[in-house]
Amino acid sequence: MTQEEMKSWAFRSEFGQDKVTAYELATRKMRENPTRQRVFFCGPIGRRKRVKHVLRQSGTTFFSYIEPGDRAGNHGGAAGGESLTHRLFKEAIAQLGRTQLRLMNHGDHDVQILEGELETRYPTEKEYYADAFVKFSSDGPLAMKWSSALYIEVEKTHPVPDDKKKYLQGARVPVVEVFVPKRFIYKYDVLSTTDLRELEHRAMIKKTLENGYLMGKVISDPSSIEFLETQLLASSEALRLAQAEAQGMATAASARESALTEQVHSLRQHNSELAMRIAALEADRVEHLRQLAGAHAEEKRFKQMLVSAENKITFRDKWLLALALVLFGLIVLGVAKVPWH
Repeated sequence: MTQEEMKSWAFRSEFGQDKVTAYELATRKMRENPTRQRVFFCGPIGRRKRVKHVLRQSGTTFFSYIEPGDRAGNHGGAAGGESLTHRLFKEAIAQLGRTQLRLMNHGDHDVQILEGELETRYPTEKEYYADAFVKFSSDGPLAMKWSSALYIEVEKTHPVPDDKKKYLQGARVPVVEVFVPKRFIYKYDVLSTTDLRELEHRAMIKKTLENGYLMGKVISDPSSIEFLETQLLASSEALRLAQAEAQGMATAASARESALTEQVHSLRQHNSELAMRIAALEADRVEHLRQLAGAHAEEKRFKQMLVSAENKITFRDKWLLALALVLFGLIVLGVAKVPWH
């Protein structure tokens, strides 16, 4: 018999959630208080297989399948193939009081766990079971988005199959797949585990997650009607504010346009007045230049008259001077001939 066929715990009934460990039953038997129950069950509800409790003389204790054909099967959930590491990790998750969900591209969310369950069936037609189910609250929008409910799958050797993912997404069920960190790997096997060792390991995981975070990825991300209504109201309000802002901007733009139109009209009128003033000044300038040109012509003509008059006066003066010199000379000669004594 392999260790995979040995189970360290089992359900007390075919449909209930009450569990018992092989170590617990062994302790009772060794205290001479044997349990009256002879048959136990492993597996998800509706597909559990019968197991019996085994206590060897060496003290080794475990549950073993009663039917030989059940030993080789993998019955999912709490049955075949589930390791102690996987079971203890999901049990610790169901016992959490708080943690931070780190959901990769879906962000980080501080949540308070209100209640937790193990081996919970999905609310779908197909008989799928989640490793754990929690009801939670959060300060952010996650609780409203997922209706405060979350189904958790603990990754084993392989992630959740694609066909199961698509089915759960179509069923609008919030599902997160979480990973078991190396530090949470249980170091005891089925033959060496005890209730105390499992209790201490769960307590360590619980304390670590409550003071830290639970890493995972979202494989189904539905939105509740309440969340969608809130988003719609928020979008409508944002649209209303944007429309009001746009209307305000349009009103301001219209007022600005009117003011600019008035300014343009005023500037055009001012430009027209300036053009008229410039035309008048240009006419005055032309008239002034015309008068100035006339004055220059008169000045030139006057100068020419002066030069002509000057030339005439100079010729006559020269003639008179010459005449005066002749007369003066005659007088001097005449005086020289008069006897003075």
